[in-house]
Amino acid sequence: MIVPSFFTHMLTIEAYIEDVLEGDDYQAHYLVELVERDNLLQVFWDSDEGVTLAECQRLSRLIEAHIEEHGLMPETYKIDVSSPGLSRPLKLQRQYVKNIGRLLSVQHEGEKLKGRLLEVTDAGIKIDLIKSKKETVSTLFSWDEIEEAKVVPEFK
Repeated sequence: MIVPSFFTHMLTIEAYIEDVLEGDDYQAHYLVELVERDNLLQVFWDSDEGVTLAECQRLSRLIEAHIEEHGLMPETYKIDVSSPGLSRPLKLQRQYVKNIGRLLSVQHEGEKLKGRLLEVTDAGIKIDLIKSKKETVSTLFSWDEIEEAKVVPEFK
């Protein structure tokens, strides 16, 4: 069996996942990122309400059946389907909207800044940037200015 090139099989798998997510069962869901490394395929997806373990298992089975049917991965591979989690950077505007009100760590011009996400627009985000324990400054960042942003867990 001939396994297609890395680029070709990733595009094929991504297109299949996008098609599945357009179906009635997954309309509120979206693909965040697809990563393949050392025969491990990681599918990061989400929805505005989050994803359940059962949903991850169901999507994993669908992807696995598609891969097997079309011979898109080597004989031995693993699939991990999950939401991105707090350790992964925000990639899509929709993820930022979901996290309004939460604390973010934003990489900007090589510097890590922390602040509470206040607003998300087509132009970028507005955060209450923490300057000191008692001082915050409302700051706008365009999408181009954000090198990376992650949600910061808060324990109360």
